[in-house]
Amino acid sequence: MKVQLEDILLTVSKSEMIDDGNIDQARRLIIHSLIQGLQIKRVGIWLTDADKNSIECKLLIDTYHDTELESLKLHRSDFPNYFSYLDTERAIIAHNAHTHPATSEFSKVYLSPNKINSMLDIPIRHKGKMIGIICCEEIGNEKNWCQDEITFASAMSDLYGRALSAYQRNQYQKQLEEQNINLEKLVQKRTQALESSLDDLKSTQEKLIESEKMASLGNLVAGVAHEVNTPIGVAITGTTHSIESIKELEKLITDNQLSKQKFLSYLTNIKTANELIYNNLSRAVDLIQNFKQTAADQSGHTQYRFNLGEYLISTLSSLKPLLKRHNVTLTTQLDDGIEIYAPPGIFAQIITILIQNACAHAFLADQPDKSFQLTLKQSENKIILTAQDNGQGLAKEYQRRVFEPFYTTNRQGGGTGLGLSILYNLVVNQLKGEVQLQSELQHGCMFTLAFPNNLKD
Repeated sequence: MKVQLEDILLTVSKSEMIDDGNIDQARRLIIHSLIQGLQIKRVGIWLTDADKNSIECKLLIDTYHDTELESLKLHRSDFPNYFSYLDTERAIIAHNAHTHPATSEFSKVYLSPNKINSMLDIPIRHKGKMIGIICCEEIGNEKNWCQDEITFASAMSDLYGRALSAYQRNQYQKQLEEQNINLEKLVQKRTQALESSLDDLKSTQEKLIESEKMASLGNLVAGVAHEVNTPIGVAITGTTHSIESIKELEKLITDNQLSKQKFLSYLTNIKTANELIYNNLSRAVDLIQNFKQTAADQSGHTQYRFNLGEYLISTLSSLKPLLKRHNVTLTTQLDDGIEIYAPPGIFAQIITILIQNACAHAFLADQPDKSFQLTLKQSENKIILTAQDNGQGLAKEYQRRVFEPFYTTNRQGGGTGLGLSILYNLVVNQLKGEVQLQSELQHGCMFTLAFPNNLKD
């Protein structure tokens, strides 16, 4: 190849325009380099469509007429011979374009109007396929294309294929960046939506947990109200009996019919009635006071040092009506002298949940000997609280899920699945302890709560 052509080819191959992905600049560089190297006045780059039935001009520079064209398109149906030659995917070397069998059909409609006499069409290949041509055209004189010129034009065609690869890489990169941006936006949008949903779920869960706590207090209220009715009813009956005895005693005095024997008899009746009234009202007061303390503890978070065993006994007295209503026998084994610095309400809630859970789920309706045992002891720096029933037990596949929020085996019976979840949260998160469940079918359940005894008042 001539040195001049080699120099031009080397300059173009080293140009950043070939590999920077700007296909328009690469086209112009290649076309101007061909015009310079081949010393012609007209060069165009044409690309075929997918089915190769048409070919479209991407850029055509004519220095003779001083024009640039980008909108020409040729169809196979109009120039069948030319397209048949293109199908061979070989260069069309037309020294005389008017007579060459591949280009002669352009003579009247294209060659003569543009004063073109010679054509050199070099295939453009990309990834092994012919995708178009570089069309070199001589205006004025007829040009005999030499082998160096054909080789030079072919090398320029290869450089266009390289430039096209760089352009496609840029396009892929842009598409990837756009997809990443869109994906980031989508992830951000989904994350925001998920966070919003989680916030809503958390709010709903908090409301349901609060509702469950209030339901626990409601059960206590119902049980205590039922239990208080009995001593108050007896006290009212005793008061009525006492009033009637006093009225009869007054009548006997008025009628001068009161004997010492009758006086002592009525006095004994009134005394007995008053003792009955006092005992039952005292019982009602104790129930109400214990309930008030339990309700206050469950709704408050004040910490102080207290005797845990004594506090549990006080709490259990408010829960006896619930146990009585379900015919459950309560036994306790609470070590003396165990003191703790904590919010008492946590233990009120824990005991309430354990007993309510047992009454609602542990026993079959016709079970005759329902029992619930509560044990409290201290081991080194840990306090161990166990609650055991002799109910129907729980299958192993359910045991690992009982502490999950909203999981219940008694949904049809009104279970919310929050009780043991609240208990787990109180022990693990509030008391920094742990909860374990041991159970076998037909052998009841045993909950073991262990938490540190760190007094910090």
